[in-house]
Amino acid sequence: MRVLRVVGGLDAEFGGPPVVTANSVIAVGQANVHTTVVFPHRNVERALEEPAARAMADAGIALRCFALNRRFEEFNRTRGVSTTLARWLWRHVGEYDLVHVESPWGLHCLAAVAAAKRHRRPIVLMPHECFTRFDLSHAHNPVLRGLKHLLLPLYRWAFDTVIFSSSLEQRDSPGAWPAPRAVVIHHPVPAVRPGPTGPGSARPEGDFRMGFLGRLHPKKNIELLIAALTLLPRQVTLRIAGDGDGDYRRQLEAMVDAAGVGERVTWCGFLTGGAKETFLAEIDLLAMPSRYECFGMVAAEAMAAGTPVLVSPETGVAATVAETRAGVVVAPTGAAVAAAVRELAATPSAHAELSARCVNGARRAFSMETHGAAIASVYGRLRDAGVEEKVACLTT
Repeated sequence: MRVLRVVGGLDAEFGGPPVVTANSVIAVGQANVHTTVVFPHRNVERALEEPAARAMADAGIALRCFALNRRFEEFNRTRGVSTTLARWLWRHVGEYDLVHVESPWGLHCLAAVAAAKRHRRPIVLMPHECFTRFDLSHAHNPVLRGLKHLLLPLYRWAFDTVIFSSSLEQRDSPGAWPAPRAVVIHHPVPAVRPGPTGPGSARPEGDFRMGFLGRLHPKKNIELLIAALTLLPRQVTLRIAGDGDGDYRRQLEAMVDAAGVGERVTWCGFLTGGAKETFLAEIDLLAMPSRYECFGMVAAEAMAAGTPVLVSPETGVAATVAETRAGVVVAPTGAAVAAAVRELAATPSAHAELSARCVNGARRAFSMETHGAAIASVYGRLRDAGVEEKVACLTT
């Protein structure tokens, strides 16, 4: 089977989606599905330097990059606006058995839908939270917010299957997505070998290191971690890794200073590759008390690394965390976070057991093998349905 995966962008600044895309494509490749990935980039010559692109290239995945349109550069970058990619899709989609699109809000998606319908190819979407009420209601630009609502009926008609990353994402995505047109398949996480002495081993005796890793954005509720820190003993510290809007980071820094916990907070900046693994190995708890996360990739990665997690109920992985007891699910308030951290910090002997649960839980729920087989099954069903439809037409 030949699959064309259409991606709006693989820029590292986009956060989790490029990582998810790379892991998914590699996992599907391991399930013996040949995938070609097409995507736009502001600098075609340097596109393969993006970590997600490099990971797929190293795994032998075919990649094809197209230049973004030059005018309105930032808008084009975030919305996948590449007319050269659109023209290529219009001509070449018929060479593939199936089209798989990542994220709906961009020209890359509209062009893929048009080309798939022209060539009568099945088309699949992985929305990456974009259909949820949270995303639809939090678009800053009212024009774009209106366009999203206008496009929803088109997408309900156009896509043969939508792949949600969690039951939470499916539940919170309005519209008619009945089975089998909607399936839940967790994002994959490559296996990680925890450090020889486990997470948090480098900390001084009695200290407890809480960590945040991700985009600095108000929906992540980083303010709650700072508020919780003021309610916890001085031995509890916070490491914040990630980058985002400069004004928002300055607001967080001012909040830290006003709370008088500056000496207990470390700003680690944007992390990639081995630095991320080192970060997860050196903290005792990965904290993600977000307002909303359709999945929670960082939490899943922490579990795979053997690092216990703290998540809010409005996080897609919360059900897995609760089921496997790989951490705690708490209400997104400073007091609730502080109470949970205080209990974990008071029982360091339980850390090794929690770590083992994390690894086992991640292996069952988020393995590359599980994801690849599930996606390949969706592809196969759509391909066979197309064959059956053609046979029915020929025999009537």
